[in-house]
Amino acid sequence: MLLTGIATGIGAAVLTRLLEVVQHFMWKGAGTNLLDATEHASPWRHILVLLGAGLVTGAGQIVLKRLSSGNGIDTTPLFGSMPAGCRLGVLWVALCFL
Repeated sequence: MLLTGIATGIGAAVLTRLLEVVQHFMWKGAGTNLLDATEHASPWRHILVLLGAGLVTGAGQIVLKRLSSGNGIDTTPLFGSMPAGCRLGVLWVALCFL
């Protein structure tokens, strides 16, 4: 049980650092001040970051679906079956509020 706690702590530290690196790369902010970085970013950067996040999420869903197709694990309840119109919904909302 002690090793599980240690591994969880290390995993959390690594994922937090990864989040900070991605944040700095995508928003060009200093440190972890995401609000300041997004306030100074152009509207096109907001759109590109949103599209990039969608592409990474979609690729992850495809990988999980392929990895789980042979072992009987059904990932559909995790992701649902999103209609094609809804996929563009997030982009539409982002464009409306820019």
